Amino acid sequence: MAPPKKILVVEDEQQEQWQRFMADASVRLAASLEVEDALRTVCDLLVPRRADWCLVHLLRTNTTMPATTMTGPPCALRPSQELGVVLKKAVERGEPELAAPIPGEEWIVRALGRDHEAALRDVLVRSFLCVPLRARDRILGALVLVSKRNDRVFGPHDLAFATDLANRLAMALEGALLLRQTKHAMELREAVLAVVSHDLRNLLTSILTRAQLWAAGRPAPGTPESIVRTAKKMARLIGDLLDATSIDAGRLSVSPSIHSAAELARDALDSIRPDADQKALALATDLPSPSVSVMADGVRLHEVLTNLLTNALKYAQPGGRIHVRARQTGTLVRFEVEDDGPGIRSDHLPHVFERMWHAPKSMVGREGSGLGLYIARGIVEAHGGQIWVENNLGAGCTFFFTLPTARADSELRAPSP
Repeated sequence: MAPPKKILVVEDEQQEQWQRFMADASVRLAASLEVEDALRTVCDLLVPRRADWCLVHLLRTNTTMPATTMTGPPCALRPSQELGVVLKKAVERGEPELAAPIPGEEWIVRALGRDHEAALRDVLVRSFLCVPLRARDRILGALVLVSKRNDRVFGPHDLAFATDLANRLAMALEGALLLRQTKHAMELREAVLAVVSHDLRNLLTSILTRAQLWAAGRPAPGTPESIVRTAKKMARLIGDLLDATSIDAGRLSVSPSIHSAAELARDALDSIRPDADQKALALATDLPSPSVSVMADGVRLHEVLTNLLTNALKYAQPGGRIHVRARQTGTLVRFEVEDDGPGIRSDHLPHVFERMWHAPKSMVGREGSGLGLYIARGIVEAHGGQIWVENNLGAGCTFFFTLPTARADSELRAPSP
């Protein structure tokens, strides 16, 4: 039996509306050369024409694009934190989800994560769909649509529509990400050339000047020691550049073994103690018993701690204090390095771990290469840990990073019986 003529007319109208929408979306997405523009374009197109609320989650692709989430309305972009179970399925396994009606109010929170609970409190969800953002052979993220209207309940047709739109968005994002990475690579090349031509040249000039005076029989006091110190600075700077290149390429090597968390912290403190004494800084500790151990590359972890401590030395006030803590929380050990300096401006916080980023020169007296915190993040993440920074309420800031305990790591590596 043929469907009634009225139903065919409605379906034709819906198909025509869908085609017009997709044509408009394709044109506007093609003009979006920045990631943020593409995300806002989709949110503006969807709400309220096709949905009452939407979310676009992007996975972290590399240092140029951290994991982010755009929600609308309003079109708010922010770093992504916890992912709900449905979002995880979409980005990890590429599985779509359609829920109509919603199983319950708590379901939507579990589906997307607690980060979106406040936003969804104002949206009485009737139906929901989530589709992955596929670009060629990889998943960039996920697109979520929410409807609160009884006369607009999502069905299989909407799921197909969202999948088509998500694929077009993914293509636009892939192009925008490629453009961003190209620009970033050019900026990094210029930054590396600046470091080599300025920092390394200055260090080499210092060695050459002292060596010439020595050869002429007019050595300055402490010349051998000064040459050795300067050469070590050059070696460290070259090592930092090589490490940064390895991190960019995803080839940073680590050789984990069992280490006492307290001993690692004390070794790093001993290495910066002479500099701390020059500024009359107190070095306080709150460390666990020797039995609390981590599975880590000892040399690399020493580099992380000394980078964080060196950073704290630059900001700590003369006569002030640096506090180092380590504590076990479940299957993780959390390290903390706290200083009592001026703190970090809120608009600088998202950038402190970026390559070649540095605080304004007026805050620390010199700019530095901007590689220390970037390398620290790369090393921590290569161990499966996380690193972040928080401003203190009074003054200064605290850097945190986590590593798996030796027991947790061995349990993960243990073969199945």
